[in-house]
Amino acid sequence: MRRAQARSSGQEGAPTTDAALAGLSMLKAYVKTITSKDEQCIKKYLCQANREAIKDSNKVGYMIAQFGSYATSYMLENFHMTPFDDNYNAGKEGRNGANCEQVFHQCNELQL
Repeated sequence: MRRAQARSSGQEGAPTTDAALAGLSMLKAYVKTITSKDEQCIKKYLCQANREAIKDSNKVGYMIAQFGSYATSYMLENFHMTPFDDNYNAGKEGRNGANCEQVFHQCNELQL
């Protein structure tokens, strides 16, 4: 939907638009992860955000997703006491195009 809005405004493919779309995907994931109590759901949300960032914004999205995953994984390790590598690797799964719902099917939280 966001990509369609950018396309209709003539901004599709602009680096700043791509960066904003990818950043928004990562911010949304961060909010979901800090409110989650389930490690599998945290990983699923990171995976989904990375996949969405890549889909929405190609090369710029990849860089933002990679940096966002690193920063989010670091914060989650300190906040939730979940392992950095587990969180970062979940983001990597998304950047590689994994089906996050299938990979992290153990997540039982309802998404709002």
